[in-house]
Amino acid sequence: MSEFLQRLEKEVLIGPGPEALRSQYNVITESGGMWAINNPERYQDVLREEFVMGCDYVTAGGAERFTLKKFGLQDKTAEINRTTLKLAKEVTPDNCFLGCGIMATLWIPPIKDTEKLYQTYLDQIVIALDIGVDFWSIIGADIPQMEIAVKAIRDNSDLPIVALVNLDPTPKGFRSMYGADPTTTAKKMEEAGVDVMGIICGGINYEETTAALKEMREACSLPLAAQPNAGTPELVDAKVVHPTTPEQMAEEAPNWVSAGARMVSGCCGTTPEFIKKVIAVLK
Repeated sequence: MSEFLQRLEKEVLIGPGPEALRSQYNVITESGGMWAINNPERYQDVLREEFVMGCDYVTAGGAERFTLKKFGLQDKTAEINRTTLKLAKEVTPDNCFLGCGIMATLWIPPIKDTEKLYQTYLDQIVIALDIGVDFWSIIGADIPQMEIAVKAIRDNSDLPIVALVNLDPTPKGFRSMYGADPTTTAKKMEEAGVDVMGIICGGINYEETTAALKEMREACSLPLAAQPNAGTPELVDAKVVHPTTPEQMAEEAPNWVSAGARMVSGCCGTTPEFIKKVIAVLK
């Protein structure tokens, strides 16, 4: 068993939210990966600060040409992945972990060319293995695409895989944008060979995250992960606002752990202040 999975058995591992990095550039008009290439010292400073405040892991990489095309950077995909992973590896302490992000569903409608998808994931995987990562973090909403990502990893690596799904509340229960529910997703991902199942981003709030985790716990035997947004996003004066406070996240985080979460972090709207409060409660 890897050191990463051994640690998960003993303790809850805490990761950062994205806003410390996102605040450094315009997420609408700029690629975060290119910002890191152009500002390597600042990129590493942000990661160092996250480890200093008590985070156990960070993730890097995750760039793929389909998304980078909107910035005209599709030909720099490999450079972005290699550089961000290398910079992150250099500042990851020996007792902490570096994950490679694998974005499994960022295309609407989902891409059906399985060979092209497999190769897209493989391109990222080869670079990450060369740099030396500790685990994989697949982010998705479409089960078939996530299964292809898992296969691409398992064909080339035995490192732990964390699978994270985006969920929204609907009249039929929690669903991804492609209709995947927590129960089916957890079962399918466990069958595919992932090591950790969890929730990321989406439109569910902190309390709903607890409920969705409970559904996953009933459906699979895997340790779970919670990485929700800072509350359900709202549009205020043409701006996306996340309405919750660090105190609210810290109040609900123990319920995620009770529901089976062994990894806890945050997604959109989660600043370092949120994570500091969670660390104080869970550590």
